[in-house]
Amino acid sequence: MAPRLYWQLNPVRAFASLTHSMLPADVNVTAYAARMEDNFFHQTHYFLLSGSEQSLRAFATNSGLVESEDARYMLPTHLFNQTLAAADTIAGYETEADKGRDRWFWILSGGDRAIYAY
Repeated sequence: MAPRLYWQLNPVRAFASLTHSMLPADVNVTAYAARMEDNFFHQTHYFLLSGSEQSLRAFATNSGLVESEDARYMLPTHLFNQTLAAADTIAGYETEADKGRDRWFWILSGGDRAIYAY
């Protein structure tokens, strides 16, 4: 089975394997997607998370992400079979992780879902 298909069918394992981190007990991974983002064949891995707004915000800050108004505008326009826009978020977070690649986190309207771009 191709790795991307395997990760789509097993988003919890994808999160653990690709990010090398654990989620708080009250935050769940519900879906996985990936996109080739540039000419250097870098893939961005996207995880759809669910949990309380407080837990999602805690995960973001504990992961070294910083709340940023600009991050809201980096949300992909189509992901997880949804059309998305900055107006669909209540908070956006960003950081520059290892190797100079940005990490993004968006808490979606309603506060109980978020997208983590790794």
